[in-house]
This record gives sequence, C-alpha cells and structure tokens, in this order.
Amino acid sequence: MKVIRCKQELEVNSPAALESTEASSAWLSSMSDEGWRVLIDFHNWPNWIPGIQSVQQTDQDSPARGTVLQINSGRAAAICSIDRWDPPSSLCFSIRQRYGEVAYCFTIHASARDSQWLLSLELERSIRAWARPVAFLLEWQLRRSGAQTAANFISRMQPLPI
Repeated sequence: MKVIRCKQELEVNSPAALESTEASSAWLSSMSDEGWRVLIDFHNWPNWIPGIQSVQQTDQDSPARGTVLQINSGRAAAICSIDRWDPPSSLCFSIRQRYGEVAYCFTIHASARDSQWLLSLELERSIRAWARPVAFLLEWQLRRSGAQTAANFISRMQPLPI
C-alpha cells in the first residue's frame, strides 16, 4: 500500500486594532472556539469540504473519538470514523474510499505571544496496489482538495467582532 501526504497551514494574525494583550487573547480564544464549532458541525461539512455532499452521524451519542459518520459524495456512500477528538484544538477523521483511505487531521493553535492563530490541515491518502497507476492523479487531487478545504474552513469562521 502506498501513502501520499500533504499539509496546509494558514496563519491569521490578530487585527491591528487590538492593542491590549487582553483584547488579543479574547480574539484568539474566540477564533479557537469558532474553529472548533466549524469542525464539529458535521451537517455543514458539505459547505466547505470538497467532495462531500452529505454527512450523517450513525448514532445519537455526543461526538467523540470512535464516532462513526456516514458520508455521501454524490457518487458513493462511505464510512468516516473520528480518530482523534481533542477539543478545541484537534480533530482527525478518516474516510474509507474505493481507492483506499483518506485521513484529515485539523489542528488549531493560538499563540498569545505572537498574537497569531494557526490552522494546520494534514491530509493522508493510502492507495491500494491496484490504484498505483493513478497515484499521481490522486496526489494532485489531494493537494488541491487540501488547499481548498483550508481556505473554505477559514471562510466559514465568524470570530468575535473587534
């Protein structure tokens, strides 16, 4: 089995209008809370994760590590499982697909020292042996999807107004 990986990082600096350390800390906290809210709003994943048309949790429990989601891409249904649940800083999940498995790992980090908020998205795709001839295409698709997912994620956020 072959594995391809890519990583996207987006930095957001606190607005210059926030002069005090307290205001900057409040803004960073707001960004982290808002980022986590976007991540765990499964029903809205189709609005910002390319290739997903619908998401449904398979049980009524509160989401946590091990939670299973049913994902529909429009072409096929797939099973998604939450591999890491670490509020409000990290959510990792994997989706079993026809060509292998795709794993998403979102990490949110707020740095009060730098007055900066960072989103890191690591994508990993395992490719079954029979799909290796199209590995280059799948890698290109993964990189493009990662960049689009990170940009879409940021656009969904509505942090604390200044």
